[in-house]
Amino acid sequence: MKFKVQREQFLEALQYTQSVVEKRNTMPILSNVLIEVKKNDLFLSATDLEIGIQVKCSVETIEEGSITLGAKYLYDVVKELTESEVLFTKKENNWVSLECGNAFFNIVGLPPDDFPTLPSRKGKTFHTIASEKFKDMIEKTIFSVSTDETRYQLNGVCFEKVDDTQIRMIATDGYRLSLVDKDLSLEGDFAGKNIIIPKKGLIELKKVLETDTQTPGTFELGFDGSNVVVHKNNVTLFIRLIEGEYPNYKQIIPKKTERKIELNRVHLTQALKRISLLAEDRSKGVKFSFTPKQLIISSNNPRLGEARETLNISYDGAAFEIGFNAKYFLDVLNVLDEERVALELTDDTSPGILKPAEDKNYKCVVMPMKI
Repeated sequence: MKFKVQREQFLEALQYTQSVVEKRNTMPILSNVLIEVKKNDLFLSATDLEIGIQVKCSVETIEEGSITLGAKYLYDVVKELTESEVLFTKKENNWVSLECGNAFFNIVGLPPDDFPTLPSRKGKTFHTIASEKFKDMIEKTIFSVSTDETRYQLNGVCFEKVDDTQIRMIATDGYRLSLVDKDLSLEGDFAGKNIIIPKKGLIELKKVLETDTQTPGTFELGFDGSNVVVHKNNVTLFIRLIEGEYPNYKQIIPKKTERKIELNRVHLTQALKRISLLAEDRSKGVKFSFTPKQLIISSNNPRLGEARETLNISYDGAAFEIGFNAKYFLDVLNVLDEERVALELTDDTSPGILKPAEDKNYKCVVMPMKI
């Protein structure tokens, strides 16, 4: 195997593989990137057996072939090169030489036959989806994914088809729930009603979508029984779905709330950031004290002291108090752009709903806490 490749193009392709490769070194081959040259195309593949990625770029092929090299070491080497063109040559016993200007590297690799086989794109039905809308759905749900490995089905975001014109994403960790609907045409059916996409896979998918320079940009999304496949430009991403049924999330969402409050999003965000500085480190608990037209947010920490701030709000009901984790509120507020948000509550023991005041397609349910 022998080829010439532009350094910048090679580096960009290698960058996609860095967060996918296995970091724990349980299997040495999973720390490597598979390099394949076919005709005038270079294919770089990486996997941790849960997520796989393949990136394609153009090269000047002298001799076809394949090899695997340590993904991190190869990326670090190419990043430090200064000339525009890299000459890549495979030698005996899985050694590879890289030449770029006056720089020369001789790197040991592993046989390509040891590299796991990635799923195929063939035979799958792909749907064309707007990149920006899908990325927005990921951002508005992914922070609610559970990190508790004993609740495996909650370690991802549930992807659900509402109808032929709308899809839904849901995430919950038992303390809060995020739900977003978008008008995205998804013709036909896909592999089941509840598809659970793991958090790491969605992080990688979001990275792929963030490279979108087209307006409006799109990508292709396909499913089979155990994988979701994403294709955009020169990148194909394979994500193994989480097996099992997603819990009945609808029973968590309050069907009726008695108190409805509207607030300025920026003012609420800034106040929560300030008041939570003196909250307990683990719980980040703050107290919301409501009176007509006014909200007092306060925190009390025996080690640090106390803090409170008053906000003007739209509320005409009776006075009451309730406690929340400030971080849960900030996670929601940080992904919103709207000027005003709505907070719907019933009492100090029932979950509250935080959402944009004018957007019915996104909501976050937050469990209260004792302060």
